[in-house]
Amino acid sequence: MNAFADCLDEIRNVSEPVTRFVAYDRGYYAILRNGARIDVIRAFAFQPDIKDFDDYRSYLLLQALQGFFLLRQSVRENRVSPWTVVCEIVPKDTAGFFSALHDLRESLCEFAESQDIALDT
Repeated sequence: MNAFADCLDEIRNVSEPVTRFVAYDRGYYAILRNGARIDVIRAFAFQPDIKDFDDYRSYLLLQALQGFFLLRQSVRENRVSPWTVVCEIVPKDTAGFFSALHDLRESLCEFAESQDIALDT
C-alpha cells in the first residue's frame, strides 16, 4: 500500500492544462483552460528521480482555497509542456496534510507517477 494514498479520502481526475499563473500583491493563482481559477495558498514542488533526461516529469502539489491539486509538467527532448492539473485530492484529514508531505515524499512520487499512468492509458 502507498503511505500517501492512505492519507486520501478521494481522488478526482481533472486533466486540465494551466494557461497561466498570475502573481499579485497577495499571492498567486492559476487559470485553467476551462476558465477555472485555483487560488494558491501553498505549493510543494517535487520530482521523482530522473531516469531519462529526454523524458521526465516535475510535479506541484497545491493547497488552494478550492482544495488540493496535483499538477504535472513534462519535459520531452528539451521541450517543456504546460503545467496540467492531473487531479484534485481530498485528504482524510486536511489539518496536518500539507505539513506531512516532506515525510511522505517517496510515496508521493510513486502516487504522482501512478496518476500519470492512469492518464496515459
